Amino acid sequence: MPRSNDPPAGLSKRAKAIWREIAGAYDLTPTMCQLLEGGLEAWDRMRQAQSALAEHGGVTYITRHGQILPHPAVMIERDARTAYRQALKMMKLDEVAKKAPGGQIGTGHGQRQAPEDPMDKFLRRKK
Repeated sequence: MPRSNDPPAGLSKRAKAIWREIAGAYDLTPTMCQLLEGGLEAWDRMRQAQSALAEHGGVTYITRHGQILPHPAVMIERDARTAYRQALKMMKLDEVAKKAPGGQIGTGHGQRQAPEDPMDKFLRRKK
């Protein structure tokens, strides 16, 4: 069954870039593609929660009774971050052979190497 590097339509532009990077570097099974999609959807939710927190000016708010409570987006961000990390962990990318240049599978040196975290690489790029 041919696999596509095309990301699902519902992902953000940044999540699609992460999808392409991971799908282009690894030989992903259909199950791994589902995990990656769910993980990147969670990553998008995390980013939306971070934007909401920045827009509203903090991680707490004061109720009409004067009680200080955590902003609901704090929990959304935390839960989405956890879901994203769990999805990537479940994919076991460190156990999957990387695609070598030219589309071949493997490291080219007879042993597997732990991959660089694609999120770290993506965030370090120059804008």
